[in-house]
Amino acid sequence: MLVLNCLSYLGVILGFVGLTLSIASALYYVSEFIEEHTKLAKAFLTRLAYFIMGTLFLLALLDGFPFWLCAFSIFSNYIYKLNFDTFPFFSFRRLRFLLACALIIINHLLWVRFFQTHEFPSRPRGVTYDFLGQRVATYRATFSQVASFMGICVWSVPIGIFVSFTAADNALPTTIAANSSESSPYPDTSSHHQVRAPNVLRQMYKKVGAYIERSLVALGLSDQMGVNERFV
Repeated sequence: MLVLNCLSYLGVILGFVGLTLSIASALYYVSEFIEEHTKLAKAFLTRLAYFIMGTLFLLALLDGFPFWLCAFSIFSNYIYKLNFDTFPFFSFRRLRFLLACALIIINHLLWVRFFQTHEFPSRPRGVTYDFLGQRVATYRATFSQVASFMGICVWSVPIGIFVSFTAADNALPTTIAANSSESSPYPDTSSHHQVRAPNVLRQMYKKVGAYIERSLVALGLSDQMGVNERFV
């Protein structure tokens, strides 16, 4: 079984690498789509935040989810939505943006702890005892249930905010020109600080792509020609 075990480990490694590359490619494609369709992306993210708020309300009303935890998540999505007023620009000095960053982490930790400790009753509407006073059988949420909830109700809007950072690259010259011509002849340092992040994020994408390309060349899976030109 030595060879079979080695093949299983190799398959797990290749599967993990493929999944990582697929996620990175999907995020890059979404960022390019947002860059080309800024208004559509803003409308979609706004409606997505409202959809998540309604879903959390239904979870608390029908499935017996904790009221205060759902209310906290609804408040978090409301704060996320407030940051869309300057979409796709996000100022890292604004209080609402810093608050949104803190709420993303807290919201994630609270829901992870909830699914680790909470047991759902097998009967509907949160009934945990039968008419004889005996406790009804309970079960833990399945992986698909937890992953679907976390992906849609907890991570979707923050990921949308993250990948939309690159959308400010194309709008940078016109926005700064409009602000400088209308308000003051002096440059606005806050606007400059506001749009520095997209360039950093794009450089990170390029460095990751260059590293992957060099690794493929070293393994003999890609040609050396055009490596530097693709990631300059």
